[in-house]
Amino acid sequence: MFWWNQPKMDWQEFKESYPVDSQRYNDLFRKFNFYNMLGLLSRGGFIDPELVDQSFALLWDKYKPIIVGAREDIGMSQLYEDYEWLAETRKN
Repeated sequence: MFWWNQPKMDWQEFKESYPVDSQRYNDLFRKFNFYNMLGLLSRGGFIDPELVDQSFALLWDKYKPIIVGAREDIGMSQLYEDYEWLAETRKN
């Protein structure tokens, strides 16, 4: 629930507010891992993407700046790509 009420922020703001070892940092990245798994299962045809869309608030537009910044920081362009795929697919 904490992240639902937080304003949209970029990667730098996020890192300054929530250090790597903080509970909030870990909570949000666990959420990203969960959404990424939903995306992977949806892309593979194991879960209906529409069902995911109806069941979860993906909030991609809110979290995209954090994820893009994390990708650049660690040099891993495919980080959470299945979460992105799911969110972008459900926009259409």
